[in-house]
Amino acid sequence: MKKLNLPLIATLALFASLIFASCKKDHTCECNVGVITYDTTINFVIEDQTNKNAKRMCENNESTLKTYTATMLNALLGGFTADSSMGGIPQFTFTPAMVNASCELK
Repeated sequence: MKKLNLPLIATLALFASLIFASCKKDHTCECNVGVITYDTTINFVIEDQTNKNAKRMCENNESTLKTYTATMLNALLGGFTADSSMGGIPQFTFTPAMVNASCELK
């Protein structure tokens, strides 16, 4: 019976486990949001995810930010209703299509 080289087997086992293990870490998602002429940057921390999952999660923020920003602006501007003192200005409604959002994993 041949002798087993224990250090070699242990090293190979460690190397194989590192290859197949997914490297999870914290990632930063940077999103630029713009409405009409106002632009801002929002950073999200995506904790303990693989690079592939973090990229997918970051890209999914674009549609969420568009919907949330339009809803927030409509709620904010809803308090400014048209009345006779304003000359009957019609109420303006934001839609998600009016909001620009682009997210990138940093």
